[in-house]
Amino acid sequence: MRRVRSRKAAAAKPKRKLAAKDWFPVYLAARDTQQASDDETHSTVLVAIEERDRAIAARINAAYMELPDEVRNPAIVREFEKLDRSYQESNLAAARRGPSALLAAGMRVVPRKDARPLAEASAWLDRFLDLAAAEEHRGWCVFMEGYGWAPTETQDDPRDNANKRHEALFPWEDLYESNRDKDRRQVRIYLEIVYDLGFGVTWD
Repeated sequence: MRRVRSRKAAAAKPKRKLAAKDWFPVYLAARDTQQASDDETHSTVLVAIEERDRAIAARINAAYMELPDEVRNPAIVREFEKLDRSYQESNLAAARRGPSALLAAGMRVVPRKDARPLAEASAWLDRFLDLAAAEEHRGWCVFMEGYGWAPTETQDDPRDNANKRHEALFPWEDLYESNRDKDRRQVRIYLEIVYDLGFGVTWD
Protein backbone atom coordinates (compact mmCIF):
# COMPACT_ATOMS: atom_id res chain seq x y z
CA MET A 1 0.00 0.00 0.00
CA ARG A 2 1.27 3.45 -0.89
CA ARG A 3 1.91 5.59 2.16
CA VAL A 4 0.60 9.16 2.12
CA ARG A 5 2.82 11.71 3.87
CA SER A 6 1.09 14.07 6.22
CA ARG A 7 1.21 17.79 5.65
CA LYS A 8 3.11 18.15 8.90
CA ALA A 9 5.81 15.78 7.71
CA ALA A 10 6.02 17.60 4.40
CA ALA A 11 6.33 20.94 6.14
CA ALA A 12 9.14 19.58 8.29
CA LYS A 13 11.27 18.95 5.24
CA PRO A 14 14.02 21.57 5.16
CA LYS A 15 13.81 24.07 2.36
CA ARG A 16 16.58 24.23 -0.18
CA LYS A 17 18.98 27.02 0.59
CA LEU A 18 19.46 29.59 -2.11
CA ALA A 19 22.84 29.31 -3.72
CA ALA A 20 25.05 32.38 -3.90
CA LYS A 21 24.52 32.51 -7.64
CA ASP A 22 20.79 33.03 -6.96
CA TRP A 23 20.85 35.80 -4.35
CA PHE A 24 24.20 37.56 -4.81
CA PRO A 25 23.30 39.36 -8.09
CA VAL A 26 20.09 40.60 -6.45
CA TYR A 27 22.08 41.83 -3.45
CA LEU A 28 24.60 43.63 -5.67
CA ALA A 29 21.86 45.32 -7.67
CA ALA A 30 20.10 46.50 -4.49
CA ARG A 31 23.38 47.73 -3.03
CA ASP A 32 24.29 49.64 -6.18
CA THR A 33 20.83 51.20 -6.32
CA GLN A 34 21.11 52.33 -2.69
CA GLN A 35 24.62 53.66 -3.27
CA ALA A 36 23.48 55.63 -6.32
CA SER A 37 20.61 57.09 -4.29
CA ASP A 38 22.95 57.99 -1.42
CA ASP A 39 25.44 59.59 -3.82
CA GLU A 40 22.70 61.64 -5.46
CA THR A 41 21.42 62.84 -2.08
CA HIS A 42 24.95 63.68 -0.94
CA SER A 43 25.51 65.73 -4.10
CA THR A 44 22.20 67.53 -3.57
CA VAL A 45 23.21 68.40 -0.01
CA LEU A 46 26.56 69.75 -1.18
CA VAL A 47 24.81 71.92 -3.76
CA ALA A 48 22.47 73.26 -1.07
CA ILE A 49 25.44 74.01 1.16
CA GLU A 50 27.30 75.79 -1.65
CA GLU A 51 24.24 77.92 -2.36
CA ARG A 52 24.13 79.07 1.27
CA ASP A 53 27.75 78.51 2.19
CA ARG A 54 28.48 81.98 3.55
CA ALA A 55 25.38 82.00 5.75
CA ILE A 56 26.26 78.53 7.08
CA ALA A 57 29.89 79.53 7.60
CA ALA A 58 28.76 82.62 9.50
CA ARG A 59 26.64 80.44 11.76
CA ILE A 60 29.58 78.15 12.44
CA ASN A 61 31.73 81.15 13.26
CA ALA A 62 29.09 82.54 15.62
CA ALA A 63 28.95 79.19 17.43
CA TYR A 64 32.74 79.25 17.76
CA MET A 65 32.49 82.66 19.39
CA GLU A 66 30.40 81.08 22.17
CA LEU A 67 33.34 78.94 23.28
CA PRO A 68 35.22 79.86 26.48
CA ASP A 69 37.90 82.50 26.04
CA GLU A 70 40.67 80.10 27.02
CA VAL A 71 40.04 77.83 24.01
CA ARG A 72 39.07 80.50 21.48
CA ASN A 73 41.37 82.38 19.12
CA PRO A 74 41.19 86.08 20.10
CA ALA A 75 41.96 87.09 16.51
CA ILE A 76 38.55 85.77 15.37
CA VAL A 77 35.69 88.25 15.49
CA ARG A 78 31.97 87.56 15.53
CA GLU A 79 31.13 89.26 12.23
CA PHE A 80 31.93 86.73 9.51
CA GLU A 81 32.40 89.34 6.79
CA LYS A 82 35.06 91.09 8.89
CA LEU A 83 37.17 87.96 9.29
CA ASP A 84 40.49 87.60 7.53
CA ARG A 85 40.13 85.61 4.32
CA SER A 86 41.90 82.57 5.81
CA TYR A 87 39.39 82.39 8.67
CA GLN A 88 36.50 82.78 6.26
CA GLU A 89 37.89 79.92 4.18
CA SER A 90 38.23 77.80 7.32
CA ASN A 91 34.55 78.26 8.15
CA LEU A 92 33.50 77.64 4.55
CA ALA A 93 35.48 74.39 4.54
CA ALA A 94 33.83 73.41 7.82
CA ALA A 95 30.39 73.91 6.26
CA ARG A 96 31.29 71.45 3.50
CA ARG A 97 32.73 68.85 5.90
CA GLY A 98 29.45 68.35 7.74
CA PRO A 99 27.98 65.36 5.83
CA SER A 100 31.28 63.44 5.99
CA ALA A 101 31.64 63.99 9.73
CA LEU A 102 28.08 62.75 10.33
CA LEU A 103 28.71 59.72 8.12
CA ALA A 104 31.53 58.69 10.45
CA ALA A 105 28.82 58.16 13.09
CA GLY A 106 26.81 56.04 10.66
CA MET A 107 24.40 58.85 9.77
CA ARG A 108 23.43 59.21 6.11
CA VAL A 109 21.96 62.47 4.88
CA VAL A 110 18.61 61.80 3.21
CA PRO A 111 15.53 63.77 2.09
CA ARG A 112 13.46 64.93 5.07
CA LYS A 113 10.63 62.51 4.26
CA ASP A 114 13.02 59.58 4.76
CA ALA A 115 14.77 61.03 7.82
CA ARG A 116 14.51 60.20 11.50
CA PRO A 117 13.19 62.96 13.78
CA LEU A 118 15.85 65.42 14.89
CA ALA A 119 15.50 64.37 18.54
CA GLU A 120 16.27 60.75 17.61
CA ALA A 121 19.15 61.86 15.42
CA SER A 122 20.63 63.94 18.23
CA ALA A 123 20.42 60.98 20.60
CA TRP A 124 22.10 58.72 18.03
CA LEU A 125 24.86 61.27 17.46
CA ASP A 126 25.50 61.47 21.20
CA ARG A 127 26.07 57.70 21.24
CA PHE A 128 28.75 57.91 18.54
CA LEU A 129 29.84 61.49 19.05
CA ASP A 130 33.55 60.87 19.19
CA LEU A 131 33.54 58.99 15.88
CA ALA A 132 32.07 62.06 14.17
CA ALA A 133 34.26 64.47 16.13
CA ALA A 134 37.42 62.55 15.26
CA GLU A 135 36.52 62.72 11.55
CA GLU A 136 35.81 66.44 11.88
CA HIS A 137 39.19 66.94 13.52
CA ARG A 138 40.92 64.95 10.77
CA GLY A 139 39.28 67.11 8.09
CA TRP A 140 40.22 70.28 9.92
CA CYS A 141 43.85 69.13 10.18
CA VAL A 142 43.94 68.43 6.44
CA PHE A 143 42.62 71.93 5.76
CA MET A 144 45.12 73.60 8.10
CA GLU A 145 48.07 71.64 6.76
CA GLY A 146 47.00 72.63 3.26
CA TYR A 147 47.44 76.25 4.32
CA GLY A 148 50.94 75.56 5.61
CA TRP A 149 50.19 75.13 9.31
CA ALA A 150 52.09 72.68 11.54
CA PRO A 151 51.73 71.65 15.18
CA THR A 152 53.49 73.40 18.02
CA GLU A 153 56.06 71.41 19.97
CA THR A 154 53.44 70.54 22.57
CA GLN A 155 49.76 71.35 23.10
CA ASP A 156 50.77 73.56 26.01
CA ASP A 157 52.73 75.90 23.75
CA PRO A 158 51.00 79.09 22.62
CA ARG A 159 49.78 79.42 19.05
CA ASP A 160 52.29 81.09 16.74
CA ASN A 161 50.36 82.83 13.97
CA ALA A 162 53.46 84.36 12.42
CA ASN A 163 55.07 80.95 11.86
CA LYS A 164 51.80 79.05 11.43
CA ARG A 165 52.12 76.77 14.43
CA HIS A 166 48.88 75.53 16.04
CA GLU A 167 48.50 73.84 19.42
CA ALA A 168 45.56 71.68 18.26
CA LEU A 169 47.20 70.15 15.19
CA PHE A 170 47.72 66.81 16.90
CA PRO A 171 46.07 63.43 16.27
CA TRP A 172 42.67 62.97 17.89
CA GLU A 173 44.07 60.24 20.14
CA ASP A 174 46.52 62.73 21.68
CA LEU A 175 44.26 65.79 21.71
CA TYR A 176 43.40 67.57 24.95
CA GLU A 177 39.76 67.33 25.99
CA SER A 178 39.33 71.10 25.66
CA ASN A 179 40.13 70.83 21.96
CA ARG A 180 38.11 67.66 21.50
CA ASP A 181 35.10 69.49 22.89
CA LYS A 182 35.33 72.02 20.05
CA ASP A 183 35.06 69.20 17.51
CA ARG A 184 32.15 67.64 19.39
CA ARG A 185 30.34 70.95 19.41
CA GLN A 186 31.02 71.38 15.73
CA VAL A 187 29.41 68.11 14.64
CA ARG A 188 26.29 68.91 16.68
CA ILE A 189 26.05 72.14 14.70
CA TYR A 190 26.42 70.17 11.46
CA LEU A 191 23.42 68.03 12.39
CA GLU A 192 21.27 71.10 13.04
CA ILE A 193 22.35 72.63 9.73
CA VAL A 194 21.40 69.50 7.76
CA TYR A 195 17.86 69.71 9.17
CA ASP A 196 17.71 73.46 8.62
CA LEU A 197 18.51 72.87 4.95
CA GLY A 198 15.42 70.68 4.60
CA PHE A 199 17.22 67.35 4.80
CA GLY A 200 17.72 64.93 7.66
CA VAL A 201 19.65 61.79 8.56
CA THR A 202 18.96 58.12 9.01
CA TRP A 203 21.01 55.03 9.86
CA ASP A 204 20.82 51.25 9.50
